Amino acid sequence: MHWSRAMSALSGLIVAAATPFEKNGTAVDSKLYLEHCQRLLALGANGLVLSGTAGEATSLSVGTRLEVMSIAQASLPLSQAIVGTGAAAISDAIELTRAAADLGFSGSLVLPSFYYKAQAEDDLFFYFERLLRGVDRPNFPLYLYHIPQLTGLSFTPEFIERLRAAFPGVFVGLKDSEGNLEKTRQRAAALPDVSVFAATEEALGHVKSGELAGVISASMNVTMRFVAQARDTGSTEKLGAATEIRMALTSHPLIVASIKWALADLTGRPEWAQSLPPIKPLSDTLAVKLKSLLAETDYEKLRADF
Repeated sequence: MHWSRAMSALSGLIVAAATPFEKNGTAVDSKLYLEHCQRLLALGANGLVLSGTAGEATSLSVGTRLEVMSIAQASLPLSQAIVGTGAAAISDAIELTRAAADLGFSGSLVLPSFYYKAQAEDDLFFYFERLLRGVDRPNFPLYLYHIPQLTGLSFTPEFIERLRAAFPGVFVGLKDSEGNLEKTRQRAAALPDVSVFAATEEALGHVKSGELAGVISASMNVTMRFVAQARDTGSTEKLGAATEIRMALTSHPLIVASIKWALADLTGRPEWAQSLPPIKPLSDTLAVKLKSLLAETDYEKLRADF
């Protein structure tokens, strides 16, 4: 198999898009989903990550994840979209990643096989080697998803370079969701040929300086306009407003529930509050608490966007 050079297609502000479900069910609400993704792009997002953590991908069946790809392929600019294809089972990851390549996505966001925690570097390499051989799409770009607080596994710069040496040009990016911006910057410095993305819009200054390739953030499902304005005008006020809203949303340990509550509130579409186990929709008590925290921010100024 010949591995030729692939390039990162994405940079800038990338939204980890939330996934709406039909009321009292697990089926994706395709109309609401497309409306939301198109709105994010219109508000200034440079791209989208579909079926990531914010999209509840690991709670979805393989069939539903393939359906999400098909929905997007029919109506969204795939030059601005990558899709999460990580799975614990190698066969699932292969099927999803191959489908993403064949449908025309700009890349896949891939996880390690995350159930077994005591994996040595050779075990991690074995998984990704099997993934690449199984997918058999040598020119398709992959983005490593580093989120050790959930997977229990870390990607060191040395390991990433080992993958890149074995599969030249394929591993083009890294989403670093460890939650430590200084460590993200260190990884970017150690990996000058890899597009490194932070997980918080607070890193915007490091993106504008060229130190980081971009930001992939879930809270921009809500705050996209403010963050885009901060990017375009350099406004620290807008970035501060977005950060305050993000802090309110992260008051709940499962931010997906907070984001979906906010989307239901802002759009007037209660379907948005639906989520899949283990993420439970906010209780009335938690919703009141979140609403109180958001009232202390510029959250209401975003309502017109929805």
